[in-house]
Amino acid sequence: MKKRLVLVLSAILCAVCLCSGLAYKQNVCYAAEEAKITGTVTNQDEVIETLNNWYYLWNEIDFELQRVQYAINGALTEDMKQQYKEWNALKEEVGEAGQITEYSLSEDKNGNINASAVGKYENGSLKFTLLLDKDLNMLSDIEVEKYEVQAEKASLAKAGVNTIMSISIVFIVLIFIAFVIYLLKFIPRLFGLEKKEEKKEDVVVEPVATAPAEEDVTDDTELVAVITAAIMASMGDEAPADGLVVSSIKRRTGSKWKTR
Repeated sequence: MKKRLVLVLSAILCAVCLCSGLAYKQNVCYAAEEAKITGTVTNQDEVIETLNNWYYLWNEIDFELQRVQYAINGALTEDMKQQYKEWNALKEEVGEAGQITEYSLSEDKNGNINASAVGKYENGSLKFTLLLDKDLNMLSDIEVEKYEVQAEKASLAKAGVNTIMSISIVFIVLIFIAFVIYLLKFIPRLFGLEKKEEKKEDVVVEPVATAPAEEDVTDDTELVAVITAAIMASMGDEAPADGLVVSSIKRRTGSKWKTR
C-alpha cells in the first residue's frame, strides 16, 4: 500500500515538475539561501533538490481533491484516504507556506540517506522526512509532522537553562564582592600600614591650693596694745602675772562689734 502511495505521489511530482518548472524556479523554490544545513552526504546537492521538490509538491497538491478523484477511480485505499485527510487538515492548520529554513542530512554505512527539511509556515513549522537509497529512490513514504512543538520545548528548556545560569552568575558575583569587601580590612595589616592607636592619658587638673592671705599687722602695734590691755582688765585677778603673749591676730567676719 505504501509503495503504491509513493508511486502515485512520484507520478504527481513528475507531472507537476514538468508542467510548472518555470513557475517553480520563479517561486524561489521555497528554499531560503540562508537555510541551515546539518550533516553531510555524498550527493548533497541532489538530496537537497529532492527535498525542495517534495516540499513544493506537498504544498501545491490539493489533497482533498486528490482524495475525491482517487475515490471515484476506485484507487483509494483506507490508508491513503486517512493520509490525505490528515495532510489536508495539516495544511489548513499551518496556513500559507514559506521557505525552508533548515536541512538535516545523514548517511548510514549502506549508503542509505535520511534527509529532512523544516519549512516555515504562516502558523508554525512542518518537518518533512525522506528515506532514500544511494540512487535517491524512496525507501519509505514521506513523513510530515509539526515541528513547532519540538522547537517550543527546546526553547523552553534553553530558556530555563539560561535563567538558572543567569541567577547562579548573579549570586556568585555577589558572594565574590562580599568576600572582597571582607578582605579589605586585612590590606593595611598586610602592607604594615596599620595605624597605631595613641593612648591618651587623662590629665587630671588638680586645683591649686591657695594659701590664706595673711593680714599685715605690722602697722597695728598700737591696736594690739590696746586690745591686750582691754583683755587684761576684763580678766581681773585671773590675768597672768607675766602678762599675755599675743601670737597672732585674725579678723573675724560677721563680728557684733561692727553693728554697734
